[in-house]
Amino acid sequence: MRDTGHTAVLPTGASGAVNRRFIDLENQSLTHYERVEAQPRNPWSRFRAMLDLVARNDLAQAQRLLDGVTYHPRIDDDILSIYAGHLRLAWASAALPLRIDTPADYLSNPDGRLLTPLRGLTAGRKVPKPFPPHMALPPLVGERNDARFIEEAAAALIPRGRAEAVRLHVIYSPKAPARVERAFESLSRQVFPGRLSATAFAPNETEGSRTVAGGAFETLAQPILSPEAGTHIRRIAEESDLVLFLDGAISADELLLMRMCWHAGVSGRLVQPLVEHAAQGGLANPFSGQVTGARYTTRYPFREVQGLNMAVPGPILQDVGPPDSRFRDTFHAGRELAFRLFNEGCWFAPLAVRQLAGISDPKAHPDDAALYRGLCPNDWDRKKDKTYDTPKVSVYIPAYNASRFIRRAIDSVLEQDVQDLTVCIADDGSADGTKEVLERHYGGEPRV
Repeated sequence: MRDTGHTAVLPTGASGAVNRRFIDLENQSLTHYERVEAQPRNPWSRFRAMLDLVARNDLAQAQRLLDGVTYHPRIDDDILSIYAGHLRLAWASAALPLRIDTPADYLSNPDGRLLTPLRGLTAGRKVPKPFPPHMALPPLVGERNDARFIEEAAAALIPRGRAEAVRLHVIYSPKAPARVERAFESLSRQVFPGRLSATAFAPNETEGSRTVAGGAFETLAQPILSPEAGTHIRRIAEESDLVLFLDGAISADELLLMRMCWHAGVSGRLVQPLVEHAAQGGLANPFSGQVTGARYTTRYPFREVQGLNMAVPGPILQDVGPPDSRFRDTFHAGRELAFRLFNEGCWFAPLAVRQLAGISDPKAHPDDAALYRGLCPNDWDRKKDKTYDTPKVSVYIPAYNASRFIRRAIDSVLEQDVQDLTVCIADDGSADGTKEVLERHYGGEPRV
């Protein structure tokens, strides 16, 4: 998982007895991340989380959890084969091909259509000998946010999948009254064989629901940046494979949803921000891939998102949560949500539309800009080194009976030439007054 910040762990003294606390891992409300974090050293919690992921059809993440316990000293081959068998059966019955969420997934995919056979060698270059004549070389994966391997995998593998199985939900937040009907009418003209539903968060509209082109279309009289809307969005994420956020005025071709599901069908970690395609002659069109440019191959692709205009996999949205209701406008709220998706390990591949208008002015709400900087640590937005809500650097110090030297450890961090940091001390039941030392000397220090 990529992160723009850094985390360090400093041990202080001998580790004491762990205060083991019973955690009900059978609680169905826990996500798979919470199950693993509750008991990180327990392989059985990982197995249970793996089965939950299989039930959610998130087989790629389940495979990663299984790989993580393959060489665990407490798990023998017989036990491992039982859970591996569950996963093999799930892969065999999956409607879509193997998920490709990372370059490693691409390179290790057993389907030979992803690798192009080597046709020739460059003269004068040293090559391994004997060089296999049938060897296939994968394309190089570029730096930063290079999602071309997902696009190439979709082009090769997705015809095997079934678009009819995709559950797509559109979340619309109109900037002006009377646009809800126009948006629902435009969605009904989309060529999309899957299950399509939509929800419009329009405070000035009349609430109601209807059936359009076989899909459920709902209007809620509440702003999208509200706690009530967040509750609805969580429910939508649980019931959807793909969630499309629309904000402002958008004009799209009738194959927009089909193109979106085509790419999402091969990767469960692909975020597709909408970008406006300006025809400049030649063969460039919304299908050619020339609309991407270099905007989303920067170090921080989340900064390029234009408001809440992006398609997000439902399981990923369920994990990161809805847009932050503390924002007043969708411009910075969209970028903050994109930052959380970026930290979750998502890739960003732009999706072209004919028109993308009505995007808010980023300078219209200075408080939103300050909140965004505080929540999204990155060098581009944070030009000044000071204390923020979410620091760039987090230092975690586990402590047990460390009253003699805990201050030395903490002060060594606070005396660094970086202010944008925080120190978190986990006192593991110390009996020598460690907690009292911390409260007396650092009770008023916001960075501790």
